[in-house]
Amino acid sequence: VSNTDDSAETYFALAVIERARARDEAIGVLQNVVDSSDVGDNEKISAVDSLSEIAGNIEAEANIETWLKAKGFDDCLAVIDGKSARIIIGTDDSLMANEIAQITEAVYSCAGILPTDLIITEKKNDK
Repeated sequence: VSNTDDSAETYFALAVIERARARDEAIGVLQNVVDSSDVGDNEKISAVDSLSEIAGNIEAEANIETWLKAKGFDDCLAVIDGKSARIIIGTDDSLMANEIAQITEAVYSCAGILPTDLIITEKKNDK
């Protein structure tokens, strides 16, 4: 039997690991393109641009998660993909309007992503 905190902690810990694994694979592929002597300059420039975008996303995700944790959202995960973001929040109850506003503000302030390009998902804690 696992308690609520363990279930939420496990979910978010595994999600962070999976996000890092997927990102590491993408970085590896892009780095191979950059390092390859068989690839043209345009492809290398595109790969470097993609690496830069990934680095920016990593920084923005960390900033969003830090902001949200400071606002009391202990279990949260930010995933940025281009100009959109997905935020997963661990909750016991449904998010209230002021909490959604705080999440939206964090995403816009840290990543410049508009509310129309934001998906907030509630991960209900097991009871």
